[in-house]
Amino acid sequence: MTEENDLDELRKLARPLRAEANEEMLLRLRLRVADRITRPTVLDVLVNWFRPVALAVAAVIVILTTLLVQQDQSQSTEMLAQITPVSLSGEDLYRD
Repeated sequence: MTEENDLDELRKLARPLRAEANEEMLLRLRLRVADRITRPTVLDVLVNWFRPVALAVAAVIVILTTLLVQQDQSQSTEMLAQITPVSLSGEDLYRD
């Protein structure tokens, strides 16, 4: 019950702080809404089109780079596995 009393007290204290909407405030709100609803410019259209294309190109570049690095590493591993030992006078030596 104390929580309800606290909330009621808080509401009483906040009542004088409430702002009443006057004509100037309503005009500002209308202008903000009208500004957001206006038609997009050519630049807005280009930016909205370019962002997804740029992201897709960046994703493809990252994927291709990853694949090339993996392929290069696997080829290096295969080359190391193909090194055959060379022995001279009973000692095993490897070619560099």
